Amino acid sequence: MYNPFEYRGFWWLPGKYNENVEGVLKYNPGEELVLELTGSLTDLKKVTEDIQHDIILGFSSNGKKITLYKCLSISLNVSMPGFPTQTFIASAAFIGEHFESIEEVRFKEVNVHYFYLEEWLRISGMNINVEQNNRERYFCIHYYQPDDIKVLIDNWILAIYFTVNYSRDRADGLKIKETAVVSFQFKEGLPFEEILNKIIGRWEDFFTFATGEAAFPSAIKAFVEKDSKHRETEIVYRRINGSTTPKKLTYHDMLFTFRDIQEKFGAFLNNWFSKAEVLRPVYNLFFGLRYNPGGYLQYQFLTLAQALETYHRRTKCNYVRSPDKYEKMMNEILNSIPNKYVEWLKEKLKYSNEPTLRHRIRDIFKDFGLVVDKYIGDVKGFINEVVEARNYLTHYDKSKETEKGKDHSELYNLVKKLEVILDVCLLYELGFSLDKVEELLSRNPRYRNLLENIE
Repeated sequence: MYNPFEYRGFWWLPGKYNENVEGVLKYNPGEELVLELTGSLTDLKKVTEDIQHDIILGFSSNGKKITLYKCLSISLNVSMPGFPTQTFIASAAFIGEHFESIEEVRFKEVNVHYFYLEEWLRISGMNINVEQNNRERYFCIHYYQPDDIKVLIDNWILAIYFTVNYSRDRADGLKIKETAVVSFQFKEGLPFEEILNKIIGRWEDFFTFATGEAAFPSAIKAFVEKDSKHRETEIVYRRINGSTTPKKLTYHDMLFTFRDIQEKFGAFLNNWFSKAEVLRPVYNLFFGLRYNPGGYLQYQFLTLAQALETYHRRTKCNYVRSPDKYEKMMNEILNSIPNKYVEWLKEKLKYSNEPTLRHRIRDIFKDFGLVVDKYIGDVKGFINEVVEARNYLTHYDKSKETEKGKDHSELYNLVKKLEVILDVCLLYELGFSLDKVEELLSRNPRYRNLLENIE
C-alpha cells in the first residue's frame, strides 16, 4: 500500500487466456492502479462505448499471479497502420492469487499493518539490560512475544498480534523491529467489499479517532481457502482519502491510547461497531474531514455543523411537542384556513415539530457542558454565532453578507470548537465516562493549546 511498484506481464480476461496481451501495472500511493496494455482486451467494434470488466487476470514477469478488480477502460487508441493500446484503472489488485469472478473474491482473514499502531498500543516484548565490568560493556536483549489481543464482535474476531524481525550487517549494525498487526477473522469467507466497507472501514474510523490522524495501512494481506489450501494474497487499492505521507506522531499527541481502554477494549470496540449503523452519517461527515483535512473553512464548518445536528437527531428526542399534542395543534391550524391553502401549508410545516439547530446545540450542552464549556467560552454567544453562520453559509442571503459573513479567524475558531463538542460526543458514545473524557482532553496538547487561546 505504501510502496510504489510496477509489474510487467501478460493480461487477459477470465476464460480467455489465449487472447492475452502484454502490459504493465503501475501503482503510486495515493494514485490509481493503472494497467497500460500494448494491445487491447476489448472488441474494437465497441471503441465508442464505456468499457468495464469485473476482473482482469495477469501473470507478471517475476512469476506473480495478479487479479485486477472492477476495471474501467479510460483510453483505447487504434492506429492504422499500427496496433491498439488500452489503459485501465482498477479499484483493487490482489497480488498472489487469481479470482475468475467477483463472487470468488472472498476472504476468511485479512491482516493489516497501520502506521502509528505500535505507538498507540505501547506494548513491547523487548527488555534491554546494560552491564559494565571495568572497560567492558555488555548489552543483553531479551524478547518475549506479547500475548495476542482478541475481541469477538458479532460473529467475527478482531485480533492484534505481534511479531519481531531483526537484521545485521556491517554497515547498519544490528536492527530489531517489533511490529503489530490487526487481524480480521471470519468463520466463512466474506466478500471483499463488505470486509473493506463495513469492517475494516469502521475500525479505521475508530483508530483515526483515537490517534487524531488518518489511519493509513502500510500493508494488507488476506487469506483465502482455495483448492483445499490456505493461500495468501497481498491487497492493494487506491485510498480516496488520507495522506500518503504519514507524519511523526507520539502517544502524547493522541486523543486516547490502548492503555486508556485496555481493561474494556472489547466493550469499547463493540460499542463502536454496534452504534455504527445509527451513527453512520455522523461518522461519514466527521471522519470525512479527518481523512481530507485542509479544505475550505466554510466547507469544514458546514460539515461539522451538520454532523452535530445529525448526532442530536440520531441520539436525542427529535420532536419539540409530543406527537399527540402536535397532531392536535396541526389539525386546529389546518382546519382554520381555506382548503386551497391546506396542502401548501402542510408542506411548509412538515418539519415544524423538529428541534432547531439552536435547540439541538443547547440540548447537547445540557449533557456535556461540564466538559466542553471551558473550551467554548461564551456558550450563548457561541450558539448564536454557529446558528447565524450556518444559516448564512447555507443560503448566502446577500442582505446579511456584511452582518453574518465571518472572517477567517472567526470561522476557524468556530470549527475548532465544534470539533471539541463532536469529540466529546463520540468519546461518550464509545463508553468513556465524562470524568475520563475531561482527563483525556486536559492532557492532550491540541486541547491545551485551544484552552490557552480561547476567545
